[in-house]
Amino acid sequence: MVIEEINTAFGTDFPKIDITQVSGHEIQEFIPLVEAYNNLIRSAKEFDENDPESVKRVYVNSYYFACAVVIIEEKFAYKIAFKATGYLNNLLKLQKLRKICGNQCYKQVLSKLHWLIRNHAQELEKDFNMVLSQLPD
Repeated sequence: MVIEEINTAFGTDFPKIDITQVSGHEIQEFIPLVEAYNNLIRSAKEFDENDPESVKRVYVNSYYFACAVVIIEEKFAYKIAFKATGYLNNLLKLQKLRKICGNQCYKQVLSKLHWLIRNHAQELEKDFNMVLSQLPD
């Protein structure tokens, strides 16, 4: 199983996922690993030590995969979203929504804001790694 190989190789502790008991948000967190893993495997299969581009692809894809693992393990997007949501809550005085539309409404606004930021943070990470992969030697 892929997750066991990842845990062994990188010393991580990703749990096995029982798809029947997992929410969409939980699955969404592991999506960056799929692309990164596939790219690494593809570049490893096509590796030619005499081809500098081939060597570069393996290094870049290894880095990309390692970053994806660290970002997921460290809850990178979550931490950014959590802090940014708190900052915007204070800046925009969103707590005033409680008086206007109640606690449930306020919670929903914060949740939507959190996920908006979190998804954007994940896209930024993808963009960052794409830029890195295109850098010249």
